[in-house]
Amino acid sequence: MREKLQAAIERAFIDLHYAEAELRISQTAENGPEIEHIRLAIRELQSAIESRDASGETPDA
Repeated sequence: MREKLQAAIERAFIDLHYAEAELRISQTAENGPEIEHIRLAIRELQSAIESRDASGETPDA
């Protein structure tokens, strides 16, 4: 499970980096692609945390 959480975190950071780049080159739109990348990052992290909590694992496991 630790590997799954690590992979989710890495994907989330990639999405956040894309969002940062898009914000730098375009104006922020309410439903623009930069916002979607941020939402994807949040969902990835939430999903990994919920999976970890459901399995009863500790963060250091």
